[in-house]
Amino acid sequence: MKNNLFLRQKINGIMRILIFIIIFVFTALQSATTQTSSNILQRLQTRNSSDGTVKIYQSNNIKNVLFLHLEARKKNIENNGYRICIFADSGQEANRKAESVRSVFMSRYRDVQPYKKFNYPFYRVYVGDFKTKSEAMKFLKKLERDFPNAYIVSDVLSPSVLN
Repeated sequence: MKNNLFLRQKINGIMRILIFIIIFVFTALQSATTQTSSNILQRLQTRNSSDGTVKIYQSNNIKNVLFLHLEARKKNIENNGYRICIFADSGQEANRKAESVRSVFMSRYRDVQPYKKFNYPFYRVYVGDFKTKSEAMKFLKKLERDFPNAYIVSDVLSPSVLN
């Protein structure tokens, strides 16, 4: 009987610890998603009445690298857009076929930029620079007659295109 009571107390203690860990992880994940990355070091070191204080000792080089990384990530996220793939093939004739498809596209749609890319083993031809998927879908409807196998892909657009 004593052993059962001792075992129950031990299980209750473990359950409390597990519940605490689950709550802690959930809270940490929730706060991590709401924080902005550009001022994370300042927010960590700011004293808050309900939280503890964090002191960070590091060289300015580390801080600069962190900020460069965060800014690069932010730019990549901001530059995401969409293109339409009108050709994808591999093989000995793929490069020639891709150039042919690109030429046909340029003759029919003069105001939209085509891009021929090679990523082993495929040659692909992408067209357009669309900020939203709905813009890409509208243009895809126009292309269906000439390029029935075309499909939308997400891509990183250059900043000059987005302006």
